[in-house]
Amino acid sequence: MPPTPSLPPALLDFRFGNIGFTPDGGDPRRFRRAADMFDCRYDAARGALITAHGGVGVWPAHLVGPENSAVDSNQWFLVYRNNRWVAGVNEWVRPDQSEKAIPAAELYTIHPGVFYAPDRFGELFGWRPAVGEIVGVFCTTPARTGVITSPELRTDVWFLEVQPSGDMTPFVTEDEITAIQQPPANPAPPGSPTPTPTPVPTPTPTPTPTPGPQLPPVPPDENPIVRELFARLTTIALQQDALVEACAAVVRALHAQGRMVETLRTQEYEGTTRMLGMTAKIVIAPKKAVDNP
Repeated sequence: MPPTPSLPPALLDFRFGNIGFTPDGGDPRRFRRAADMFDCRYDAARGALITAHGGVGVWPAHLVGPENSAVDSNQWFLVYRNNRWVAGVNEWVRPDQSEKAIPAAELYTIHPGVFYAPDRFGELFGWRPAVGEIVGVFCTTPARTGVITSPELRTDVWFLEVQPSGDMTPFVTEDEITAIQQPPANPAPPGSPTPTPTPVPTPTPTPTPTPGPQLPPVPPDENPIVRELFARLTTIALQQDALVEACAAVVRALHAQGRMVETLRTQEYEGTTRMLGMTAKIVIAPKKAVDNP
């Protein structure tokens, strides 16, 4: 979108909840906003009203008309009439369509234009956009000729400016108008000094704990269970209960493989008491031959 221009009073006062509407299409004010437009314009050379939005291909399709045509939305125009914005429903849009053909002659020249029936379009009957006019465009789920589908969803509104070429180009969006209508809370009076931000204290880094002394290196041994025992004792934070259980499990495994445990005792290694608590020292006797029964 281009930079937000200075807005005329009709746009500054715009609120979707205050719009009027024609008999055909019902009251769009009750439709819940559920998608945003990301491209909206009228291309006169192609005769196409582009309304690309997040509901395209997402909103549920419905079958309408005698041919049971699948549609998922309608395009709408918002026209400023008698000091208020009036919404008039326009063409059906099929699933996955992001534009709808409206020949420029139908829009600008041929009477009575896109709002061709007074009983259906009321005060918008015979409307044709003029150069410089601001026209609102939005989409809803199907809502035309008495067909109102559920769920009732709508997009945001984009206001377009009618150019001498017949194109309609983006002028301002509903959200941009809302942002102008709602200035920041408690603005500072003119000339007020800019408040100095309160400095945020720098957090003190948590010191990295110094690892405590390690148990003696793993003795060379061909038995993988012995090697596993020493590996565990040097990698876990040793507490008394866990240590006793670990040692008992290893002793049982050693016995099962014919190894003899000469001693099993706890011993305080110098300098390790504070960090590790009680550590274990297991002295493994050489494997003895077992006589055949």
